[in-house]
Amino acid sequence: MNATGDDVRQASSRLVQKPKTVREAEMVQRIVTGALRAASRRGVSGLSVHDIAVSAGVSRATVYRYFSSREAVLDCMGARLRQYWEQALREAIRADPDPDHRVRLVMQSMLSMDDLIPETKAIRERELGFVLAYVQRHFVEYIQVIEWALAPVVDRSKAVWTGALTSREAAEMLLRIVMADSFVPGGRLGGLTERVDAFRALVGGRVPDSDTRATAPAAQGPGLGLRLLPGRGTG
Repeated sequence: MNATGDDVRQASSRLVQKPKTVREAEMVQRIVTGALRAASRRGVSGLSVHDIAVSAGVSRATVYRYFSSREAVLDCMGARLRQYWEQALREAIRADPDPDHRVRLVMQSMLSMDDLIPETKAIRERELGFVLAYVQRHFVEYIQVIEWALAPVVDRSKAVWTGALTSREAAEMLLRIVMADSFVPGGRLGGLTERVDAFRALVGGRVPDSDTRATAPAAQGPGLGLRLLPGRGTG
């Protein structure tokens, strides 16, 4: 099972009653969707189970039938959003498997979430602290997906090939590039092309197939002001 599949399973483990039928699964999805709408309108800090129930068009008792608390609903909401992101990324890669386009596809998949699910933009603008804390808690899961997607690119990049970086560290750099410029007002990396170029500058070009061991300058690390989140162990 992929990383976000595990996320959904873990979030579902917090359900008071796990869905056993299609109808019950649809009810859980209805509650989660209602939470997303309510959070986009009211923010997360003041969100109550009553707000979620009203937005979903169900009773509070129905929410508590499946979820133990407001936090459990928000956990499941986050897991679903990560699942949608990963699905969109995998579909984009299937449609365009060219490794030369991979960095752009990964970044685009993250930046286009506002278009895919408009409520995410409103939540980020209202509750940036909540979003950053959520990403920090699930940092490893995000990195796992990004590392998988970038494998055709970074595994033969100069920085990884020479041992200056690991593929996991390269994936973390990409995530930090996207987040630093997307979440911090006045970000300095500009548009998508500039972000792609910034990442490529960090990992270096591709090592020719004829080289058994290329020599490349030591990677500079996340020196573009990318330490937006506290470092998390990803080993």
